[in-house]
Amino acid sequence: MKKIRIHARSFFFLTVVMLLSFCNMLFAEETNILKNCLESANKVAISIDANPDEFVISVSPVRQTLQIIHSSARLAGALISEVQNENYRKDLQAVVGELNGIQLFREAILRGLKEKLSVEMVEVPPLGSTAKYKTDREAQQDRLQQLKNKGVDALLDLKITVGIYGPEGEMFFRTNGRLYDVKKQKTLWRDEFVITPSIDFKVNQSFNTYFNPFKSNMFSPRLSMAKNALTRWTDNNGEVFYQSVKLGIDLSIAQLWGALQLENTENYYFSCGISKLYAKKAQKAVPFLEKAWKMNKQKPQIVNSLIVALYKAKKIDESIRQGEEFIQTLEGQNYPAIYYNLAYILVDKKKNVEKSKEYYQQYRALSGVPDPKLEKKIEQLQKKR
Repeated sequence: MKKIRIHARSFFFLTVVMLLSFCNMLFAEETNILKNCLESANKVAISIDANPDEFVISVSPVRQTLQIIHSSARLAGALISEVQNENYRKDLQAVVGELNGIQLFREAILRGLKEKLSVEMVEVPPLGSTAKYKTDREAQQDRLQQLKNKGVDALLDLKITVGIYGPEGEMFFRTNGRLYDVKKQKTLWRDEFVITPSIDFKVNQSFNTYFNPFKSNMFSPRLSMAKNALTRWTDNNGEVFYQSVKLGIDLSIAQLWGALQLENTENYYFSCGISKLYAKKAQKAVPFLEKAWKMNKQKPQIVNSLIVALYKAKKIDESIRQGEEFIQTLEGQNYPAIYYNLAYILVDKKKNVEKSKEYYQQYRALSGVPDPKLEKKIEQLQKKR
């Protein structure tokens, strides 16, 4: 009887082990479904739609501001913005030469895919006119069937945008992607993410992208740009511009490779955190930035972004703790953005004038750049006391 019980227990134990192993195997396959689709394909098709097909300059705020007035003002605003943006383009080109960021981005994607996938790759045009179809879905299904007939197993559709946007002159890289299993005519992945190479974030910045020229500036009307909206890119013979284009492409591609399960690096998690901040999803940005920070604790921009995300997610004490811990390190002592953010958080949320002034002075000493708004905020709180 005892032997029977032992055998029954052993059998039960083995069954559980085998079941868990099987579940783990299924989970592994499920979590790598995109990678498996790409790597097991005999032929992968890719389309890259540069939309628009040039480096965008859209910094004039006139059109968006005049949207809030009469329709005639909208037309005038559009014309003024178009002329201003073209002039800004010429000024920038005079310093940096050809604005070929969109071409460099496209080439980097193709080069990277060829390095990562040892399969046959073909470039195909993006989905064209759908006028003859009842729905866009029907048009896409017909396209997938045609590709299947040509021996294609997987299709990666990408739309990319690169440019300088908004009255502050921010550089952005936008990627919109879809991956299809052509054999099954099934969408496996779709996403859109936005990256900026200007990664010294501040807790009080808006994280706007200004992609939509038709969206009015109702709550922040203005007819002029920031003074350094373009000079920030033309200073030092455009050195910052060239570096930013490279960094923007690197971060965007790291996020694409991670999304497709081809590679998980610190830049993948960092890029995901940045994208979530610009999507106004700070709570979701935090875990990505925490992972990036664990992988590289020597890069101040990562922990600074984490501090910003924590602040935006209303985790104030944790954001202060992260900042004060980092400024004790060698890397943190000379990074001005951390001091700025600590100064702002402490005056804004903790009403701590002394500490805020101390950190603001450190920021001024390191950056050499005053911030009148933060100074005023500190002075006003001091007067109340």
